[in-house]
Amino acid sequence: MITVQTIIDKLTEPVGVLKETTDRLIAGGSAREVRRVAVTFNSSYASIRSAVDGGADLLITHEPTFYSHLDETDWLQGEAIYEQKRKLIEESGLAIYRFHDYWHRYQPDGILSGLLAAMRWETCARAQTPFVVDVLKTTVRQLADDVKRRLGLPSIQLIGNPEQAVSVVCLSPGMEGGRRQIAKLMRDGVDLLIAGETLSWETEAYVQDALDVGALKAMLVLGHMSSEEPGMRAVVDLLRALFPELEAFFVPGTSGAVWL
Repeated sequence: MITVQTIIDKLTEPVGVLKETTDRLIAGGSAREVRRVAVTFNSSYASIRSAVDGGADLLITHEPTFYSHLDETDWLQGEAIYEQKRKLIEESGLAIYRFHDYWHRYQPDGILSGLLAAMRWETCARAQTPFVVDVLKTTVRQLADDVKRRLGLPSIQLIGNPEQAVSVVCLSPGMEGGRRQIAKLMRDGVDLLIAGETLSWETEAYVQDALDVGALKAMLVLGHMSSEEPGMRAVVDLLRALFPELEAFFVPGTSGAVWL
């Protein structure tokens, strides 16, 4: 019998035991038998409903369920939206496991690998630093069009000159923070950073200063979910390989944000 704990143990095995991690069972029991697994980027109400409607026993999510990094709920007790979500989870019996830190600790990083595969850049990524990608010389605009097409995005944000030449790209899915993102842009020969999320007064400010002094640097911002969702889709393939007898399916993330 495959249980929730069986799956957790197998997913975390390549990394070992992390002393500090956000990854844990958010809901449900570890001894529950699992026949169907749903995977998502964020366990929103809609994502949980889709997992339940799809007959899942376990939902694996990358981001928090309850609106804070550590899924703390003491500050939410009695709040109507939280209580409706908690009721849905409890009545469905769905187990929810957060798979964040361990997936990022895979070698290479599972989220990065998924993004590289979605962009068909696996063979272009440098062996020792797979977040650095050597692409055929193009322009920022042309590369942005490729990114949108391959990831199925209607739009992305550009900071920089759309006609700038590009041959070396650094990837920063999710939200690494300004210092790490800027450090990638500072690497020799890097023309463009593709980020998930950024802060306007950190990385964006650096790119703007680079433009003002005549340095050829640019950045594309995909959105946190858009940059990491390909990596979570890869978890479905991993589960199918580890547990061929299980049914695994992906639930697209949900976001209320739109470009008006």
